[in-house]
Amino acid sequence: MQEFKKNEAKLTADLRAKQAENKKVESAIRNIINEEIRKAREREEAEKKAEAERIRLAKIAAEKEKTRLEASRKAEADRLSAE
Repeated sequence: MQEFKKNEAKLTADLRAKQAENKKVESAIRNIINEEIRKAREREEAEKKAEAERIRLAKIAAEKEKTRLEASRKAEADRLSAE
């Protein structure tokens, strides 16, 4: 009986140590997952901002081109009416 109690105490201590180790590993895994999620959200936000900036710049370029074409058409119309 005494041998059983020794084994039980040792097994219980081993179990508690493994449970504590598992908690540490699970915590580390959760931290890694949370960090990856945070990084993914940051990348997504940066991509959204970059896309919005590309759209903004494309609109500006389109407006400049429209203005240039209108000026060119007006100049051509003025030239033709002067002839």
